[in-house]
Amino acid sequence: MVKLKVDMHAHSDITQEPYMRSCTPRRVIQRAFDIGLDVLNITDFEIDGFLDLISIDPDRNLPRGIECYGHTEDDGYLYLEKDGKGLYLFRGMEWPNPDSSGHLLSVGHQKPIRFDFNRNYTLAERIEIIHDHGGLAGAAHPLNVKYGGIGLDMLTNHADLLDFVEIFNPLNVVNPEYDSRAENEGKRLGLPGLANSDAHDPRHIGMAHTILEVDLGGLPKRSPLVRERVLEAVVKGDREFEKNYTSKFDMGRIFILNRIVNGTLARDWHEVERGIGLARDYLIREK
Repeated sequence: MVKLKVDMHAHSDITQEPYMRSCTPRRVIQRAFDIGLDVLNITDFEIDGFLDLISIDPDRNLPRGIECYGHTEDDGYLYLEKDGKGLYLFRGMEWPNPDSSGHLLSVGHQKPIRFDFNRNYTLAERIEIIHDHGGLAGAAHPLNVKYGGIGLDMLTNHADLLDFVEIFNPLNVVNPEYDSRAENEGKRLGLPGLANSDAHDPRHIGMAHTILEVDLGGLPKRSPLVRERVLEAVVKGDREFEKNYTSKFDMGRIFILNRIVNGTLARDWHEVERGIGLARDYLIREK
């Protein structure tokens, strides 16, 4: 058994959201190496393309000195290596409904997921599609319904279909009770838990992560079977959690920029004021 540090929910700039422009592949991957992550699963909204982007043009999208191995189309992973240190990149996606509700994570699917952006898939349909593509399906920030969580009823009703539940998300800094409740409900439903960063900024990659015990059984480090063993550990393996919340200042900044970019600033000004208040309170406290 080996212990691997895994972050299965993080974002990049591939979605072209202006407020995530700092999340370039180079910065995201460099951060993962800097903090010693072993597995990173990028889950961009409705787009599965991070691995392909790197595979097509590694010179442009990887930090200097990093070697890239693997086949994204066939194996669903890339293995990056520098100075004896390695990082596995898995295919992933955060898949909400068209109205941004019901956020579902796909972790480690082997084949690219393509779907109709205009169709409102049921949660069960999305889970089935993820499974058909060789991935695991889990509920992202499940009890924070305001930010797209599926909610307790959906979590309970689909527990037999889901593979895991996210029990810690640093962006729940304002409402940490969502995380404690998610962890308790996951245990009640028999769902394994993951702590993830949900990073929208490269500095936040891995700030929360899960330490999984994985049976690699002497596999070569570049073996495509590593992906399968890690996914098995997500479902059945022992684990520890590293839990750190983002600052309220960063949460307020992300929230305000997101609202501005998506054109909801005017009608949701009371929410933006809340974000500004979080940032102001943080600055006052830090003086």
